[in-house]
Amino acid sequence: MMEREVGNRNFPLWLIGDSNPPQWQSFLKTPLDPRHPIRHNILTALLNVIQDKVYRASRIRVDTSNIYIRNSVDDPAKKPTQTSNQWSKSAESEISGLENLIRTYKPIMLFCFGAFT
Repeated sequence: MMEREVGNRNFPLWLIGDSNPPQWQSFLKTPLDPRHPIRHNILTALLNVIQDKVYRASRIRVDTSNIYIRNSVDDPAKKPTQTSNQWSKSAESEISGLENLIRTYKPIMLFCFGAFT
């Protein structure tokens, strides 16, 4: 079963995906698995800019192994349909939990991937 989250909640950079992919969740270890195309197609370009800015300012690099990564909801069945006017109680509960995490840890950068997220 896929882990709910990976990384350090206190890290200033967070990645939030939509939900576990139903057909792959039993094979993947973490949300936005390193083999996930989004990590290479979009995140690599973003991290290159961040690493450049940080290095030029401080002569250090960001330790990307600490990036906090999770999905908005763990079960894709909890996501409302695109035409839904109402969210299920479980979806509302998951989003509320994520909102509380964001308010508590206050990440500096929050990258969200997926239409639901």
